[in-house]
Amino acid sequence: MLTNVHDLLAWDRALRGDLILDAVARAKLYRVDKGDYALGWFVERTPEGKRVHHSGGTRGFRAEFSRDLEEDVVVAVITNERNDPVGLAKELRALLAGRAAAPATTINLRGLDASSSGMAEIKGSAAVVVAKDGTGVKLRVLRGDASGDAVVESVVQRETAMMLAHELPIAVKWGEKSRKGPVAKGIDLVVATSPYSKNAGGLFEVPGDAGWMPYPSYRSSEGEDPRPTLVLVDESEGFWPVILKMDPDAALDLAARIEAALK
Repeated sequence: MLTNVHDLLAWDRALRGDLILDAVARAKLYRVDKGDYALGWFVERTPEGKRVHHSGGTRGFRAEFSRDLEEDVVVAVITNERNDPVGLAKELRALLAGRAAAPATTINLRGLDASSSGMAEIKGSAAVVVAKDGTGVKLRVLRGDASGDAVVESVVQRETAMMLAHELPIAVKWGEKSRKGPVAKGIDLVVATSPYSKNAGGLFEVPGDAGWMPYPSYRSSEGEDPRPTLVLVDESEGFWPVILKMDPDAALDLAARIEAALK
């Protein structure tokens, strides 16, 4: 189904009254069956009351549609594929509430040999920790040394996390043709911070609409790295602040741990 934000607002208005469904049918519509999923809606309890939401997409575009059932609030976001519509919706809700949205992703360069432009790289020893965070997950990319310090911390909303769990194995499969032999084991991390400012804690904050995207390989001016790659894309800056290049087994393991954290 193709739509626009005006139609989504009209759909919200219709579902709040008896035009489409009566009160009994609406109660069934939002009744959770498995996990936090009802009839076509994810349902969660927030400080504002019950919220129902769902994301979607088609070639080149992604969307998020969320509705507060106990408040007259609806947020509909349709954006380009590389943006995170859930992150945008979160920022819009913060704007409605008159507060600043917490950054979805932060980068910590302390202890790293960063260039003057704010770029640093860890080869082979980075590690990704996945933990449940509300209805989504938090990704913490560690240096992999004795310090145990996190270089990247990123809160990933549920719909985006579900996409990563599904799409990372597909990226591994699609990249098989370009992997003609053994690839480097482990996880390489590249971070770049030049467009961003430090917060009071010394961390670089990446805008909330930046979105994670998996790729079968990594291509640069130096050629193609055949390993599956997970990239944080900041479309507004035309910038990739985080790049994770990993061997196929590490990519499949990461996808499995994200899926497990969502249960």
